[in-house]
Amino acid sequence: MKKELQKYLVPVLIIGMAVCLVAGILIGMKASGRKTASGQTAASSQLTTAVAAASSGDANAADTAASAAAQTEATASATAAGAATTDSSAAQTAANTAGAASSDAQEADASQDAGKDNYDYMAHQPALPDGVASTLYGNDGLMQIVCIGDSQYANFKGTDGLGALLSHYCKANVFNLGLGGATAAVTPTEGSASASRSGCGVVSAICGDTSPDKVFASEDSYARSIYDSCDFSRTDVFVIAFGVNDYLRNIPLTDDNMRTNVRAYRGALAYMVMKLQNKFPKAQIVVVAPGYCQFFEGGTGAYLGDGNIKKNKQGYTVSDLVDVARNFADNNVGFMDTYELLGINSYNAKEMLLDGIHMTPKGRQLYAQMLSRIIIRSQGYSIGEGVNPDDVDWVATKTNG
Repeated sequence: MKKELQKYLVPVLIIGMAVCLVAGILIGMKASGRKTASGQTAASSQLTTAVAAASSGDANAADTAASAAAQTEATASATAAGAATTDSSAAQTAANTAGAASSDAQEADASQDAGKDNYDYMAHQPALPDGVASTLYGNDGLMQIVCIGDSQYANFKGTDGLGALLSHYCKANVFNLGLGGATAAVTPTEGSASASRSGCGVVSAICGDTSPDKVFASEDSYARSIYDSCDFSRTDVFVIAFGVNDYLRNIPLTDDNMRTNVRAYRGALAYMVMKLQNKFPKAQIVVVAPGYCQFFEGGTGAYLGDGNIKKNKQGYTVSDLVDVARNFADNNVGFMDTYELLGINSYNAKEMLLDGIHMTPKGRQLYAQMLSRIIIRSQGYSIGEGVNPDDVDWVATKTNG
């Protein structure tokens, strides 16, 4: 309501000033016996336009028309001043005041337009199912984040989900494209990256190289609605977060003969980073390593080991995936060492993990705060290690454009 009042306040004040000035000028011209009919008609017409625009709710049109009326009044006022020898001082004063009103109107226009984002994020928000929280901060958001990941993002869509938490901590519009069970790499049963439900498939769709119909399955209706609602060209940060499903599906860790092989974990990460950098060169990319996890035998629930020691059929552990992901960290690609630095381990796993893999609300909160700090810094702000973004005024620390 406050913004709406501010939206119309400047035009209404300008119109009021212009009406008073025209009335004063016309009285002065009548007294001097020298009416400027053309100036009177033009100013009156423009004021009518301004009043109509303000009545219709078009504040920008009202500002423009009112400014034009003030300019016309200045001309008429100057003409009257030159003709009316008995009241030249008053006429000149009116001309100066009208010119000042026009200048004020132009400054008000510039102030309203400064930094204004004409893209209406909330108008693009898809319908939210029950229990799903909005991950859009709105037109006041400081950045746009697109998350490409697995069930850590897809399974939790409430206010304590990663999408909503990142939106809150980063004051950002977050588009959560997480898919439950998704791998980074193209799986053996999938034909290619352009027809894959993997991270490579999602990135291929984002970059316009394949139809989203070939990527999002029927169970991915929410992610598809998010995809359809997103203008990816506006993205400031892409988050790539995969790993555990690649481990569980026994995806090859690397391919020494083809380092960009999309059917290997490292090659898939390389493919996604390369595609996004080529398509969106101004966007930052953050690769997120899989976190600490534990494995249990189905049925019996017997403990089988954790990400440090339990090897899959390819002969590698989850911690080996982390080492591969870490290799992407450089000046152009950020890296989040979830496994080593988040603080989840064998001692607090029951508190931080729901089932040995997926995080509890407390675990997701720590994760979101850690990732938010990385993202905040990537956008030129300053925030200390271990700091809750809610506890500091990091917005005031902008260090670059």
